[in-house]
Amino acid sequence: MRRLAILAGLFIAISIPAGAQSLPKFELFGGYTYTHFTASDSASGHTNGWSVAPAFYPLKFLGVVFDLGGDDAKGYKQSDGSMVDAGIHSYRALIGPRFRIRVGRYVPFADFVVGGVYRGTETNSADYHDSTTGDPVPAGTELAKAQFNIAYAADGGIDYRLLRRLYVRGQVGWLHSDYTVTNAAIADPIQNSLTVSGGVVFGF
Repeated sequence: MRRLAILAGLFIAISIPAGAQSLPKFELFGGYTYTHFTASDSASGHTNGWSVAPAFYPLKFLGVVFDLGGDDAKGYKQSDGSMVDAGIHSYRALIGPRFRIRVGRYVPFADFVVGGVYRGTETNSADYHDSTTGDPVPAGTELAKAQFNIAYAADGGIDYRLLRRLYVRGQVGWLHSDYTVTNAAIADPIQNSLTVSGGVVFGF
């Protein structure tokens, strides 16, 4: 009987850490995202925003992630280095497969997602000269209409387990999309973005 009690105690001692280290079937990420974008017309800039990403894993190492987020920018830099003051607000929604593994307290992951980006109407708040056409652009000009465009992204990152159901996350990614400008004399740009995110993950 004593040996049976000892074996039962050892089994419990081994099982508790193993259960604590198991990967969650559901998770919810929330955090901050910094984005640096570069367009095919050589315009560039950065945004600050938020990200929320619920994920479901029907298999231990393979799941589906739904990436939601919003970004804001105060303007962008033209190809000649001059600044355009224009509020830019955008929202994204993408979905796709995610692969993960566990290495001790660390959980590296990678995903590929597709969906779209919605951009609000873009209007400049100050006069400037367009670097492509050389034309003056008075304040209050509509530079781009509100629009929804197809987008896709690839991301990778690492979660670090603090508690059984709480992780911290660092993530980097690449986002591709295009958009339409109002000026017909300018070719519609293609935009590639580098994204860096950080936040917390709750596992269930």
